Amino acid sequence: MKKNIAILDTNILVRFFTRDNEVHYKKAKALFESAERRSLHVPMPVICEMVFVLTSVYEFDREEICEIVTGMVHFDAFALSRNTLSVTIQIFREHPSLSFIDAYISAKCVITGSSLYTFDKKLHRSSSCESLDLPFE
Repeated sequence: MKKNIAILDTNILVRFFTRDNEVHYKKAKALFESAERRSLHVPMPVICEMVFVLTSVYEFDREEICEIVTGMVHFDAFALSRNTLSVTIQIFREHPSLSFIDAYISAKCVITGSSLYTFDKKLHRSSSCESLDLPFE
């Protein structure tokens, strides 16, 4: 029998972590507490958007973001890219000039052994992967 999986939207996570709407916070908490193992899929775009909202709107700092995402990695009900997120968090901590999404891109390069094409000088300097020169002028 196929297990039911639901996809979480960013606003569920933001309401839970900010607790700025008590009704929504309680509903999100109840959902998380009642969820079966790996039954709540959290796509990477949702995580990246959550990080953006928490840092830009709610002014969460980098360490708070790392703690939140680390907690998500360890929460059994979430189906997400655990290895990729763990490497992303490590790079995000080690390179304060990188955005979360750039840390994610760098993590994907490290995990897959891929090279990187980028015009972003910060990402090029901070990246843990080989950056390639573009082959055209």
